Amino acid sequence: MANYKQSDYEALRRRCIELSQVGWKQAAIAQVFGLTQPWVSRTLKKYNQQGLTALQEGKRTGAPPRLSAQQLDLLVIELNKGAEHHGFSGAIWTRPRVNEVIKKLFGVSYDPSQVGRILKKVGWSRQLPQRKASQQDAQAVTQWRSERLPELKKKAKAEGRVILYIDESACYLLPFVAHTWAPCGQTPVLMEQAGRTHLSLIAAIAANGQIYVAGQNQAFTSEDIVWFLKLLCGRYRKRNLLIIWDGAAIHRSNVVKELLRERLGRMHLERLPAYSPELNPVELLWSQLKRNLKNKAFTSLDELTVAVLEQTKRLEKDPKSVKAFFNKKEIAFITD
Repeated sequence: MANYKQSDYEALRRRCIELSQVGWKQAAIAQVFGLTQPWVSRTLKKYNQQGLTALQEGKRTGAPPRLSAQQLDLLVIELNKGAEHHGFSGAIWTRPRVNEVIKKLFGVSYDPSQVGRILKKVGWSRQLPQRKASQQDAQAVTQWRSERLPELKKKAKAEGRVILYIDESACYLLPFVAHTWAPCGQTPVLMEQAGRTHLSLIAAIAANGQIYVAGQNQAFTSEDIVWFLKLLCGRYRKRNLLIIWDGAAIHRSNVVKELLRERLGRMHLERLPAYSPELNPVELLWSQLKRNLKNKAFTSLDELTVAVLEQTKRLEKDPKSVKAFFNKKEIAFITD
């Protein structure tokens, strides 16, 4: 059947009647307008029973909304109080949870798909929450971006050092990503604490797009960190290094301090503000790597390792994408 606008059907019904009255067969009428013969037959039958009123296009109305505008406003106010305020565990809003709030407030219940439409109607959308540590010092982060990082860049330039960001992460056999509903343009933030068995990864990236990644199937130790730092020194034999990383215990160990004494002046280590992974561009590398592995199931760490290695090699061949990490406003590192 041909596609017509709803407003076209009244004219089509009238033409069907006119052609039928001058002797056209139903099959011929259906063919010329791209209609089905049963549709033409029903139109003629209604005309014979009801006359011209049967040809008029009535205004179609859906089921009346069960929530008024005032009720929707109240719903938004309650949702903005947070899921935990309403007795749920965690700050995630799901459609079933929202529906429970609607039932408590207004005594009506919706299908999950309808709850989604309601949330969109009030300006909410399904989003992936940002993860942010509750212990972060906002003032320290601001000072890092506006003062300390520019100072470090000047220092590196004056001393001929290569700036390398380092970070550790993990990949899991069964990754899980949760979404929540929230107002459009207002990405929710989840407070979290991490710690599970994983495939350990460590990476260093430079502003020119070079990356260095290593991994193992057990947690990193201070000795592993020293090994990685020595590896980087080997890659930059003629340049001293300025390492920027977080304040993890293995970064502050006596073994690492001993390496600094052994190679006096070879490396300068700088800590990021505590609980501020968004300041490290390596986090963006991890995000891209894990995004590329999303929805893939692995049966062993060996299989996962192979997949991670493949993704790492792709990134090594695409320094332009890696350089783009440094241009993110969260990093506040704009290359000269």
